Amino acid sequence: MKRIWTNHRLWLWAVGLFCALAGLTDYTDGIVRYVTHVVDGHPWSELWKPVFDPPPMNTHTYRPLTVALVKLQLILSGRDAWWMTVIHLACIPWFTFATYRFVRIHGGEAVALPVALSATALPSILFSGWIPVESDSIGAAFVCEAGYCLQRWRRSQHQSESRPHRWFTLFLMCALGAATTKETSAAAMFGYLLAASIAYRNEDGQPLRRITAGAAVVLGILVAPLLFADRQVPHDFHVGAETFDWSRVGFMFIHNSTQVFYVTSAVGCGLIALFGLRGRSQLIGAVVLLLGLLMCPPLRIYNHYESVIIDQIVWVFPFSIALIVSLLRVFFSSRTSPEHATLAGTVLALGGVLVLAPVFAVQTRPDVSARLYAPAVPSLLTLAWLSANALRAGSSRPHRVLGVLFTVFLAWYPFAGAVNGIDFWRARMNTERLAKLELVDALGDAPCPFIIATNRNSELAVEELQAFGVDWQKCSSLFVPNKVQHDLSAGDEAEWKVQGHSYELDVLEGLQSLHKALHAGKAPDRCTYLYFQSPKAMMETHDFKRFAGDFQWAFGNLPEFDEEVHAQQVETMFREEIGYQKFMLRAGADERVVESPFVILPANMTESLGRLLSGIPVIETYAYEGRVLSLQNCRKH
Repeated sequence: MKRIWTNHRLWLWAVGLFCALAGLTDYTDGIVRYVTHVVDGHPWSELWKPVFDPPPMNTHTYRPLTVALVKLQLILSGRDAWWMTVIHLACIPWFTFATYRFVRIHGGEAVALPVALSATALPSILFSGWIPVESDSIGAAFVCEAGYCLQRWRRSQHQSESRPHRWFTLFLMCALGAATTKETSAAAMFGYLLAASIAYRNEDGQPLRRITAGAAVVLGILVAPLLFADRQVPHDFHVGAETFDWSRVGFMFIHNSTQVFYVTSAVGCGLIALFGLRGRSQLIGAVVLLLGLLMCPPLRIYNHYESVIIDQIVWVFPFSIALIVSLLRVFFSSRTSPEHATLAGTVLALGGVLVLAPVFAVQTRPDVSARLYAPAVPSLLTLAWLSANALRAGSSRPHRVLGVLFTVFLAWYPFAGAVNGIDFWRARMNTERLAKLELVDALGDAPCPFIIATNRNSELAVEELQAFGVDWQKCSSLFVPNKVQHDLSAGDEAEWKVQGHSYELDVLEGLQSLHKALHAGKAPDRCTYLYFQSPKAMMETHDFKRFAGDFQWAFGNLPEFDEEVHAQQVETMFREEIGYQKFMLRAGADERVVESPFVILPANMTESLGRLLSGIPVIETYAYEGRVLSLQNCRKH
């Protein structure tokens, strides 16, 4: 029995497979149909060319290996999204084992198991693993495998092992895989090599410098097709945009720092700040960290495909700054081992690229997400767990007590994240599948339907409707509102408007007549539907701002986020109804409702006190809702 409990490989398989299979549902995210439609139109002979993602994405990407993998999944699965997911789920246990090997060979033998399990359970890793067209976990696994093989090659040369070239060959294969999977994994791979060449400058400086120079040349060749692709209109965060201001760079820095905070946790950031400290300074730092954690207010998070924005920036940003300063200290300190310096340097390099790339590369979208930091997660968690171990091994009882306490907090974060992520994903997918089938049934053979779909962050894709058998005509319209008002009073109703754009980002005609009819409580001449899906609070939330959070600091300052986006996703969770719902019902709409319950645990265990003081339940209860409203002139006869 003892041998089973101490079998690391068994734990890795168990957790990796459980986390993978937990995301296997009867349905998957709507982005799958959109991406497979794009990939289908990209010939095998042109894998080396950039892919243009049409509106609503409206951007170029360069991911030859990812496109090839999606094409293979389509072939092997017979274009069945469920089987595509089954095939893709293998990337989660692969990431688990790759992380384990990576951590062990970079001076983290004592913490390799908890780091690998913690990294796997993070929502950002699971999210990209559960969606068969996302490749963040694959790119991160390639980076980990390349780092492992490079270190084995280094050691084989020092120890005069036979056939050291096999490790170098494997390294080249994995490095090329990282470079062609995703732009961020390519940047992380180069960042790792650059950090290693600096960290090992006194040992293997020349070979690593040559490898890094070669990687720079290869990366330049791979990036060139993207740079010469058809230029698109600069976004607000690009230096060429008319509205650009250099303060945008500062907000990109803040945005990226919160993504790192999200994948590391508050206690993880604090422990990395304590990395390398010993004795009295370590104890003082640990006490300050504990006090900071206990003062933690409940954090409210806006999350769009793991691109997160946190409302308590005054509290979060100091943790992020402490983390970044500590990574710089670890990287440049002469007392740090080369292995650990490489870990810190990899995170810094990837962060620098993600801050500056949207500013200077017009083809790069500014909506940085926590998923993009997947290649840096093993490095961040290794430093955090090593710091917790060092505190537990301290010379005094207070050291050891605080070390145990922080270890519990550090382990709780990925556990709560996995519970929340799994429960939410399953509730959402179950509801979304049934709600969209209800929409398809309501559509029937309606001529030229006008579908209003909120919210913008849980998109209803035209490709999905076509896959469900809907005959999408040229005159059919999928309308995406850019403003959703809540709890309309008599005074607010006069100001209510129908405004937004089509799924293809085109301006739609006839919105004024639609608005006029709904405002008069009548069915518009054109057959109109409302498709609405969102989590809904099952708690007493009369003071909704207390639950929804105050994101005022971020409105207009961060990419693809403003007050209307916040209202469509976050506020909708805590409001009784939206304006479109109210006016459609007043016009006599028939409403179909599907829902699935789920719970949210506090991500940081130390938030519990702040929740009790502010009146927010420690465990929050929700139901994921899908609503389909159709007017009488649309109903099938």
